[in-house]
Amino acid sequence: MPRTVLTGIRLPPDGRLRDIIRGAMEIDRPTLIKLLEAFVDTSEVLQRELMLYQTLFASACKTSGLDETQTQKAVERGREAMTPKISAASREPYLALLSKLPQIVDMLDSNQNEAFRLLKEWTPKGPLN
Repeated sequence: MPRTVLTGIRLPPDGRLRDIIRGAMEIDRPTLIKLLEAFVDTSEVLQRELMLYQTLFASACKTSGLDETQTQKAVERGREAMTPKISAASREPYLALLSKLPQIVDMLDSNQNEAFRLLKEWTPKGPLN
């Protein structure tokens, strides 16, 4: 008699499913490292860009005579007013990338260089906020 029922699927009691899952979850360490490096590289670029804009904004506020509290309030007002518009403008490119992830993962077996190139070269498109 099966010991586990998961959403109507009866799992074998002898551990065969565990072995199947373990085999399917095996990860090629060098490939995973390259994939994570691509993610970290992209994150670093985005962080540098964000820091640049933060520095420019703070400098502009200081030049305009705003103190730190006034600057923070301006940021909060801007966030409340612009977040929906920014989300609407930027969501589509990210959805496009998400839809390509299965293809990229499939390439990891056959064409790793192309998969990594796609990840490294992907940049969101659309108007600047």
